[in-house]
Amino acid sequence: MAVVSSKKRKINELVEQVDSQHELDPMVTEILLDIADQFVSNTIVYSCMLAKLRGDNTLQLKDVNMCLEKNWNIRVPGYVVQEPAAKEAKKNPLVDRDRKMEPHVQRLQAIQRDKAQQAQRQAAPVQVKTEET
Repeated sequence: MAVVSSKKRKINELVEQVDSQHELDPMVTEILLDIADQFVSNTIVYSCMLAKLRGDNTLQLKDVNMCLEKNWNIRVPGYVVQEPAAKEAKKNPLVDRDRKMEPHVQRLQAIQRDKAQQAQRQAAPVQVKTEET
């Protein structure tokens, strides 16, 4: 009970910092406490799942940080996610694919040009030379 009253007091202090003339209804305070409790519980559960996926039994700050960023787009100030050097150095696979596909694309374009030229030749009227005597 002391924890709940302490939380209520903290919420009221926060509201007072924002606007000293407003006061929260006790029901609103209860709802805000429930929302905060659900948020913390969900964050902890999801972060623990991430730690398990990493193959670790210890919850680390990077698990909580990833959970907050991915689920609620919250970034913890002062904590920067360090990507492995391999990911930074990794090239864009689409650029590599485009580079590999370039000769193929050029061949296809040449075939299409040849077909268009062939169709033009076939569509052109045939001139027959006749001898006049």
